[in-house]
Amino acid sequence: MARNTSDKRTRVQQGILGIAVTLIFLGTVVFAWGYRMPRYHDKRAYERRYHALDGPTRSADFYALRAEFLTASYRLQDYGLTAVLLGCVLLPVSRSRKISGLFPKRKFTVGLLGCAAAWLVYRAEVASLYLDMSRDEFPHWADSIAIPLGGMYIISAALVPWAIVHSFFTPSTQGQFQRLKFSVVNCWLALLISVTLAFLLIVVGDGYFWQVIPCALWIAFYLSIWIKRSETLGAVDTHSGPETTSEI
Repeated sequence: MARNTSDKRTRVQQGILGIAVTLIFLGTVVFAWGYRMPRYHDKRAYERRYHALDGPTRSADFYALRAEFLTASYRLQDYGLTAVLLGCVLLPVSRSRKISGLFPKRKFTVGLLGCAAAWLVYRAEVASLYLDMSRDEFPHWADSIAIPLGGMYIISAALVPWAIVHSFFTPSTQGQFQRLKFSVVNCWLALLISVTLAFLLIVVGDGYFWQVIPCALWIAFYLSIWIKRSETLGAVDTHSGPETTSEI
C-alpha cells in the first residue's frame, strides 16, 4: 500500500515536472518569436498620424491608433514570460515529495514570506508601469506617473500590515513539520486562497506576467498559516479518535 502511494506520488511529480518544463520551453519560444517581430505594422505611418493628433478626443484617438498599428509582438512577449514564470513556480512543486515541505516552518519566516509577497506586488506594479512607458503605451501629453505611483504606495502600505496581522495567527509550535490536513478547515484562509487562485487565473489569461510570482507567494503564505494551524489542531485531534483526514 505504501509503495503504491509512493509510486502514485512519483507519477504526479513527473507529470508536474513535465508541465513545468513544457511551459518554460513554449514560453521561451513564444517570447523569442514576439521579440523578433516588428512592433508596428507601419511605424512611419503610425508616427505621422500620432504627431497629427489634436483636439479633445486625442487621448481616445491615440489608443485607437495604437490598436490599429500594433502587431502581436508585445502580447506574445507577455504571454511567453507568463508561461515561463508559471513553469518556474511549478518546478519546486514537482521536486518536493510533500507539498507542505515547500513552506516555511517558523512563525517569523511565515511573516517574512507575507511581507515579501506584499513588497513584490508593489515592485511588480512599478516595473509594469515603467515597461509600459518604454513601450510608449502613454501619449506624451499624458499626466505624470506620480498619480499611479502614489496609488501603488497606498496598496503596498495596506498589504504589509495585512500580511503582518495574518502572520500573528500562525501558531508558534515546535517539533516535526506536519502535513496539510484539509479536514482542519479554516474558511477564511480557504476563501483567501480561492480568491488569489482566481486572480492568478485572470493574470495568466491576460498575460500579465508581473503578478505571477506575487500570487504564488500569497498562496504559499496562506497555505503556510493553514499548515501550522493544522499542526496545532491536528495534535489535539489525535486524542479524539482515529485519523481520518485528507492530507498532502
